[in-house]
Amino acid sequence: ADAVRAALLDARAVAFPDPTTPSGGHLLRMLDQLGIGEKVRPRVINKAAINGGGELVARGEADLGLYLLSEVNRIDGITVVGLLPPALQSYVDYAAAIPSDSPHVASSMALIRFVTDPSRWPQWQAAGFELAADAK
Repeated sequence: ADAVRAALLDARAVAFPDPTTPSGGHLLRMLDQLGIGEKVRPRVINKAAINGGGELVARGEADLGLYLLSEVNRIDGITVVGLLPPALQSYVDYAAAIPSDSPHVASSMALIRFVTDPSRWPQWQAAGFELAADAK
C-alpha cells in the first residue's frame, strides 16, 4: 500500500475508469483510504481502458493507469507492473442466469457450459481473470 501511495503521489496524471463504474468508484474510495484523495483527484483522468485510457498511458499522457487486468494486458505500449495489494483490491464477480421464460434455454446453457468449462481456465487466466477459490 505504501508503494502504491508513493507512485500515485509522484504521478503527473493517473488514468482510471469513470467513478460511476464499480472499479472507478472503488479507486476513488481507495485514494481516500490511502489518505491522498485530495492531492491525487485533480490529476485523475477518467477514461475507460478500452476507450483510450490504456493508450493515454502508452503515449505518456498519464504516468499510471489503474484498470482491470483483463482490460489492459494486451494494450501495446504499456507494461503491467502488478496487481493492487490485497488490502487495496476489489474484485469483480461474474455470474450467469437464464430468465425462466427464455425461449433459448438450451443455447444459453450451452454458452454457460462453454465459458465455465474447466479446460478453459488457463485461457481465462491468460486473459487476466482470476478464478474464485470455490470454482477450482
